[in-house]
Amino acid sequence: MGEFGTNRPRNYIKASDLKEGDKIVFADGGQWVEKDFSPARDGSDIKTVYVAKVSVNDEEPKELTINATSGNSLAEKWGEEGDNWASRVAKVSFVKMQTFGKMKDVLCLIPTDKKVEMTWQ
Repeated sequence: MGEFGTNRPRNYIKASDLKEGDKIVFADGGQWVEKDFSPARDGSDIKTVYVAKVSVNDEEPKELTINATSGNSLAEKWGEEGDNWASRVAKVSFVKMQTFGKMKDVLCLIPTDKKVEMTWQ
């Protein structure tokens, strides 16, 4: 028997949910939010992160936390984070980077020149 709640729907996307070449469409421009990353959710590890609603491969939009690698890539092409990112398309890529002393695959969103009409609104 599985653990309770493992099949419940999630409203967010993890990097492990994505694969190389996936198409990401920004449903909104995102925003900076404070999130609690502490295991007990007791407020001991609050970080400010950038969160945007995105659609992966034309599925229903969910929240994605944008890491610094992706954020810098997107801002360089599309300008500062915000409403200008809505309807824009990025491609998923993973790059090997040293993180906390180990080489890991890190999500990198590659901006395109493409803008799309959002059909799931």
